[in-house]
Amino acid sequence: MTPETTEPRGRGIARISRIVLLSGMVLGLGLWAAGWMRDSLLYVHETDARIAADMVSVSSRVAGRVTARPLRGGSLVSLGDTLAVIDGRVSQTRLDELLAELGRIEAEGAERDAEIALLDRSSESRRREIDLIARERETLEFRKAEVRARIERQRIDLADRIVASPLQGVVSRVFVEVGEYVRPGQRIALVHDPRNIYVEANIRETDIRRLFLDQAVRVEVDAYPDLSFEGRIEMIGAAATSEFALLPNPNPSGNFTKVTQRLPVRISIDQLDGLLRPGMMVEVFIRIEEDAGGLGK
Repeated sequence: MTPETTEPRGRGIARISRIVLLSGMVLGLGLWAAGWMRDSLLYVHETDARIAADMVSVSSRVAGRVTARPLRGGSLVSLGDTLAVIDGRVSQTRLDELLAELGRIEAEGAERDAEIALLDRSSESRRREIDLIARERETLEFRKAEVRARIERQRIDLADRIVASPLQGVVSRVFVEVGEYVRPGQRIALVHDPRNIYVEANIRETDIRRLFLDQAVRVEVDAYPDLSFEGRIEMIGAAATSEFALLPNPNPSGNFTKVTQRLPVRISIDQLDGLLRPGMMVEVFIRIEEDAGGLGK
């Protein structure tokens, strides 16, 4: 075969390769466009969604220095497990003082009871003295009730120095270290129940009319592209997310730019072997049903 015949054949093969490649690209683009059109017509598709859970903020009710922090972020906890311990030496000392004061009052009361019993066996002329001691005895009872209330308050203070988990779940984050001084109301940790998760999606207001409660939703998690999850709409927000902004825009200048608002939609979803974690990004595909009847169904 001569070079003259080889060159045209090579150009022909290259041209065929380009045609095949171009055809493949056109076919792929067509399939993508068809899928996009199908999803647009059959689904409300939203990428602004993520896994969420009800985070419980555990705070300190007392002031003091942290002496122990047994758990850290990511630890499994049961109801009542200790998250942190706050120094309780001063609180225990105050409790001991109050218990001693209560004992002293009870001893005084016993002495008054003995005096009354002794005088009660004497002639009727000592009744006035008995009445005086009885009134003193009554005053001791009021003092004893007051001290008992202070003892109970001190016991509560001492119990609050062991910060416990309010639920069974996972420690999302711990905010204190051993040796740190905390104050009442200061946040100690965040905990949540990984079994009780859901999806939060911000849906465009133009699509809200297509949604209704208990509507089926397909959820695709960015972290697990090979898995697909099923969910149901369990709440449709009553106000747009812009209404909850820290810095609302009152538009004082009079210039107006119309922006499509979004409403929060909550979607129930089942946990799968602990794979779904709060904060994970997801995409939701909500199947449109024309006979859904809107929000009233």
